[in-house]
Amino acid sequence: MIELLVLLFFAGVIVKIADEFSDASEKENYTGIIFGLIYGLLLGIAMASNIVIATIWAGIIFALILKNKFDSITHLTGLITIALTIIFINNFELSLGFAIIYFFGSLLDEKLNDFFDFNNA
Repeated sequence: MIELLVLLFFAGVIVKIADEFSDASEKENYTGIIFGLIYGLLLGIAMASNIVIATIWAGIIFALILKNKFDSITHLTGLITIALTIIFINNFELSLGFAIIYFFGSLLDEKLNDFFDFNNA
């Protein structure tokens, strides 16, 4: 379990680094794609290893897809790598009911982020 938490910690850090590359479009190059591959691999392994993590992240990812947040090559690379890793490992389970709850929670989070970004601009 500790290994999984460490894996998720590094995946989260790498997602934020990749996000910095995708936000600064002049910096988005092969480095961003490499970070997308790395975080996609780490999150894919974590999701294939644990039903709770798979449930949480599936809900979040589907909400982000719906809100069109995968809008750069960096994050598209990460998303495709997550899917390919899960397919390759072939050990994916999730709790659909809880995934739907996380989906709506993530949608609400994105709505609130958009609201506060709009009001602070």
